[in-house]
Parts: sequence; structure tokens; C-alpha cells
Amino acid sequence: PLTIRTANVRGRAVPLETDLTTPLAYFLAHTDLDTGVAGFLRVDKVQKQAGIYMFEPYQPGKIPVVMVHGLLSVWCRAVYRQARAITVLSPGFKRLLVERGVPGDKIHVIYNWTDETMFHPLPRDAELARELGLAGRFNILYAGNLGPLQGLDAVVRAAARVRSMRAIQVVIVGAGQQEAELRALAQSVGASNVLFVGRRPYHEMPRISALADVHLVHLRDLPFFRATIPSKTQVALACARPVLMAVNGDAADIVRKAEAGVTCPPEDESRIADAMVTLAESSRDELEAMGQRGRRFYLDEMSLDIGGRYMDGLLRDVGGAPAAP
Repeated sequence: PLTIRTANVRGRAVPLETDLTTPLAYFLAHTDLDTGVAGFLRVDKVQKQAGIYMFEPYQPGKIPVVMVHGLLSVWCRAVYRQARAITVLSPGFKRLLVERGVPGDKIHVIYNWTDETMFHPLPRDAELARELGLAGRFNILYAGNLGPLQGLDAVVRAAARVRSMRAIQVVIVGAGQQEAELRALAQSVGASNVLFVGRRPYHEMPRISALADVHLVHLRDLPFFRATIPSKTQVALACARPVLMAVNGDAADIVRKAEAGVTCPPEDESRIADAMVTLAESSRDELEAMGQRGRRFYLDEMSLDIGGRYMDGLLRDVGGAPAAP
């Protein structure tokens, strides 16, 4: 997050704001605010109401992203007006465009799908479960990046709260900027029920997914994530695994609509712990039913077949071509 509200550019205070919904970005070649770069940062060339919109790099030394909102929003509005149809990845993105004046009837939600050749229901691999340390436990799987936006410190602290339930094990597969900090945190709070597996080959992930009793999806509680559906969601649903969804907004709405698991607020270790217990105390039949309902939702709403058919029909309609037989 930004620690300052304005930057001084040639003696003028320029407002800095975070805005991940702005669809275009300009990347600086270096980290200081140079007013001569391509004219983009020339304050005298920018509309009076416009500011430089910037969010801090995820890691020190990374190139920051600078967004000139006034200029780019004009360009975007023109594109939106000219387009006969616009596709977005979630209802939340549609709402954002409607709020910006785009007619709702030209916006179409087409969900992302997952790699269905890889991620689908599989039998459990007992040998792999023993190798990874998953045998005989109720495994809540997080698989993905261990970075600042994932907010996994709350998950580790939640795991510490339920360590008295010896069956529960939080399995973290992946690597990232905060891996060392998370390992240290688990040790300091006594979360002995958190298993760090590290990075695994992509081709192993379907078999690891099948070993999970529950898939965990967690992101920090930031406004722009409310229109985001992490790809872990499609993976869990396609694999017919129950979901513990700790992301506010569209992703949680999907899990509730599909009746595919349990939702809770992100970054709330107490509520996350309660959700872990709720799922661990569910019967095998209940968990199986959650997974099957999730897969049915995926096949009916999010699959490649559904998205492809929708896009094909939309392109035919826009292009004036006859409908597919």
C-alpha cells in the first residue's frame, strides 16, 4: 500500500491513488518520477482533474505502474461506446463498467475455465499421500503463490487455533516472497499442523488436488478482489473438491450459489478457524455432495464448452454470421 498521498512533480503536488480497475497502464523505465518520459508525466499536458495513479511494486526494485487516469479513461470510454459487445470475467467487472456508464446489455460475463485435461476428479494416490505427509489427516489444501496479496498469515494463525483437533492439517503447496516469513510464523505461533510442501511440478498438481479434503482460497480483503475469481476456484470445482472460500465478492457468491463449500471473511483468523472446524466435522457424504455440486456448477457455468459456446455465439451475432447448428 502507498505510504504517501501525493508526489511532487516539478513543484506540483500530484495525487497518487491505487486503482486496479483502470484497464491500461504505462510502465516507467525507472523508479523516479521523471516528467520527461514520453510526455505521460508532463503535468501541464494532463487534464486538470486527472492525477497520476500509481500502485507500489510488490517487491523492492520492481518497476512501478503509473496510470494517467484522465487520459486513459477518455480512450476507454470511446472504445466502450464503439464496441458492440464487451466480455468480462466476473459479474463484479460488469458492475464496474455499468457504474462507468457502459450499457449493461452489451456486457457479457464469460467465466475463465481451467485446464480440463489436467483438472478433473481423480482417485486418491495413497503412495503420494504418504510421501507428502498427507496420509491419515483431514487436509485443507492451499496451492499457489505465497505472496503479500494472498494474506496467508491469517491462515497460519487460524491453523494454530485448531491445532487441538489433531486430524486437521493445513497443507501449503507453492513458493513465493513470503514463504520464509510464513514458515517462521507457523513456528512462533505453534501451528505444527501446517505442512509446507514447497513447489511441486505442475503435472503433479491434479494428484495433489485429489488428496485434499478441502481446497482453500484466500486473498487479502482489498476492494478490487471483490470482482476477482481466483483460478484456484475453477480448479477446486472441476476436481469436485469442497471449497473453503475466504475471498469477499464474486468468488464467495459462486461457492454459495453452487453450495460447494463454506465461505468466510478473509483475514479473519477466528472465522477461518471456525470454517475449518465446520468442514472437518462434516461427514464424508456431506463433503462428497459439496464437491459434486461444485463440479456440476463448473460444468454448467464455467467450463470450456460453456465459455466456448457463449463466445462463438457472441462473435457470430456481432459479425452477422448464422448461428452454429
